[in-house]
Amino acid sequence: MDVAVSSKILTPEESAQGALASDYGKIPLAVVSTAGVGKKEITTRELEDIYTGKLTKWPNGETIRIILRPREDIDTKILGELSPGMGRALREAHKKPGMIFSITDPEATESIIKTPGAIGTAAICCVIDHKGRLNALSLNGRKASAKGVADGTYPLAKDLRFITTGKTPPAAWISFALSTLPKGVPLRKKRAYWLRQRMQEDHEA
Repeated sequence: MDVAVSSKILTPEESAQGALASDYGKIPLAVVSTAGVGKKEITTRELEDIYTGKLTKWPNGETIRIILRPREDIDTKILGELSPGMGRALREAHKKPGMIFSITDPEATESIIKTPGAIGTAAICCVIDHKGRLNALSLNGRKASAKGVADGTYPLAKDLRFITTGKTPPAAWISFALSTLPKGVPLRKKRAYWLRQRMQEDHEA
């Protein structure tokens, strides 16, 4: 494999083996549920209550079932930083017996789609790819969008990186891809712009 795309930060061991990371964008991380739960938006306080077990039912009467990622997963870290209460709620949830865990993004997406009443997180591209099968919840009145990430009004976002080595043949292409971002714009906004353009293209395709 010559190029990989990842949200994780390289470990010292991976860097020592020659891995190189080139940041290129951010993508919104959405709070999602299965379709048809009767809810379109959620607040931080409601999320805290769901993950601590205080809130157990959706408006349609279905039992809420949490799909967790591993404790050290980047999705867990991002969601836990939403608020101090959310961080505590996630730690409590990870200690409960019988919880549903998914290791990878595809596994988590499929688990949320197939589990009645499920809630979890998914990159917005997964919501677009699974049209109508995932219910992206607005968070505190804000939709998960590249625009919201770019202007700082939406709080959950995953960094995306090209992972290569010094011997990677496509490295020149990656440099070209980064050079196509608009000039005179802060790097954070450039990255969100890059993703927004491509997400829009994918959505319209």
